Amino acid sequence: MRYLLDTDVLIEVFRDNVTVHDQIWQLRHNGHVLCYSPVTRAEVFASLRPGEEVPVAQILARLTCMVIDGPVGEQAGRFLNTYRGSHGLKIGDALIAASAVLAEADLITFNEKHYPMPEIKLHRLKR
Repeated sequence: MRYLLDTDVLIEVFRDNVTVHDQIWQLRHNGHVLCYSPVTRAEVFASLRPGEEVPVAQILARLTCMVIDGPVGEQAGRFLNTYRGSHGLKIGDALIAASAVLAEADLITFNEKHYPMPEIKLHRLKR
């Protein structure tokens, strides 16, 4: 099975939240593929403090970065068309959602309200 980790989940891993960290790496240990979006990488690197770049890059190197291609962009546009007005969907979350749907990955997020799409399969973690 493939899991797409949302930015908020990876931030908890970077902050050494042991509960989240252990659940994530248990999934990997059990043979599941852990992924992240280039959107997440951009969001994370935009907020790094001095000295955090190397450890963050080391953690991301252990994960698979999904590709944002034409079909992902098209699906994200459909999501924006449907949910921007009613749910305030932003492009970053639309791209992450589209990536999860097209890759048939379960999305791991603490921001479930950002993903109102019925196509999204959510995997819940304990904080």
